[in-house]
Amino acid sequence: MTDAHAGEGLSSDQVEAIAKEAYVFTFPLVMNYRMMCIQAIDSSSKSYAGGFGKWLNLGTASPQDTDVVTPNNDTPYSWAWADLRTEPWVLTMPKIDAKRFYTSQWDDLWGFVPDNPGSVEDGNDGEKILLAAPGWKGDLPDGVKRVIQGESEFLGTLTRTQMIDPSDLPNVKKIQGA
Repeated sequence: MTDAHAGEGLSSDQVEAIAKEAYVFTFPLVMNYRMMCIQAIDSSSKSYAGGFGKWLNLGTASPQDTDVVTPNNDTPYSWAWADLRTEPWVLTMPKIDAKRFYTSQWDDLWGFVPDNPGSVEDGNDGEKILLAAPGWKGDLPDGVKRVIQGESEFLGTLTRTQMIDPSDLPNVKKIQGA
């Protein structure tokens, strides 16, 4: 059988099963690429952060916020995308109050979460972490704790910073660098 005739002899049930598997397999890639376009490429989008490496820092969630499913109303969100095709990037997690929680979940386009720096894993003293493409090999720069590598050359973050009470939003914005 040649590649041109690879589908011959498959039943309609087998073809349907293969199509379903292909859909499930590629769904995260398509959805994450869509989000990357909305947030880092399409400057006409209301969710546009300003390009790769630019953070969009949000305040508290409202019903108009539809980018993040079921957002918390006490945890302002931020997001950014890193294009790692040319070189790695350094993520700097700032030092924050020990009573506050923050987390910077990094996802690749396939939907894998290669790392989640922040309060749980690293504490609140601040860290520098290298974001690198899958094939990157090299030495960590001085002061950099570890490397985050996904299975795509683009990584995106959904970062959450705890807001102690509604009057705390200015302090959250300082942490976010806004």
